[in-house]
Amino acid sequence: MPLPEMQPVESSAVARIGYDAELEEAFVEYLDGDLYAYEGVPVDIFEELRHAESKGTFVNATIKRYPFRRVADALSSAAGNRRHGRQAGRPRRFRGRAPRR
Repeated sequence: MPLPEMQPVESSAVARIGYDAELEEAFVEYLDGDLYAYEGVPVDIFEELRHAESKGTFVNATIKRYPFRRVADALSSAAGNRRHGRQAGRPRRFRGRAPRR
């Protein structure tokens, strides 16, 4: 499944955000490269995130309430995995609370 267009943001915790309107999923890439998809996020909540003065605070207070799955580590590509000495493969999937940032 391709990622939606990811928009860079100014934040001390979040690198980029994106939204899939068809699936109602908000994508948040953290500065450490971890990428999460938050499921069932209404478009108006995503718009609030886009315009929030503090993206990290908004993610922690609002977005992390939604079910999520981890999409990738450092947007892992085969090249990125080789560069970091990891095996290429399917991203791990799990549900639960996202780690605190």
